[in-house]
Amino acid sequence: MSKQILSVKNKMSVMIIDKETNKRITVSTSEASNRGAPSVSGTGMTQDPVIFFKEFDKATKWNNWRNGDRKKGTFLLCLSGNTERWYKSKSLSDPTDFSAITFEDDGEAKGILSLFKEQYITEEWYEYYTTLYEDRKQTESETPTDYLESKRYLFQRAGEDCREKSIKQ
Repeated sequence: MSKQILSVKNKMSVMIIDKETNKRITVSTSEASNRGAPSVSGTGMTQDPVIFFKEFDKATKWNNWRNGDRKKGTFLLCLSGNTERWYKSKSLSDPTDFSAITFEDDGEAKGILSLFKEQYITEEWYEYYTTLYEDRKQTESETPTDYLESKRYLFQRAGEDCREKSIKQ
C-alpha cells in the first residue's frame, strides 16, 4: 500500500492519501485532549485558592506546560476581578508588562506563585476549615469511611491551627 502525505492541516493532524484506493484520511499526530485551566477571582470566601492551585497544577501537568513563561501566561488568563487587578499591581514598572516577574521563585525574588499564595491563602481560610472540621458530624446516610475521609480532608485543609487544637483536646 503506497501512501502520500497530501497536506498538513494543522500541527495536530495530517491528511494522507492512499494512492491505490484514492482514499483520503486524516491522522492525528498528537493528543488533542487538553485540560482546561481553572479560573479564580479572589472574591471573599467563594473560591478556595488552594483548590484553584491544585486544579491549575493538574492542568499544567496534563497539558505538559513546563516552561515558566507558558505557565505564567496561562496563570494570568486564569485570573479575573480582584486577582487580576492584584497581579497587575505587582508589576515593577508598567502594569501591562509582566515580564519583570517570574512565575516561580528564582532565588533572588519571589515569583508570582509565592506572592499570590501569600495574598490569597489567608488565615481566614484556615479558620474557615477549622470551623468546618470542628462542626462536621456524620449524617445518617453517610458511611463511616466517607465521614472519616471528609474529616481527614477538612483536617488537612485547616492546617496547623486545627492540628494544635486537636492535640490539646
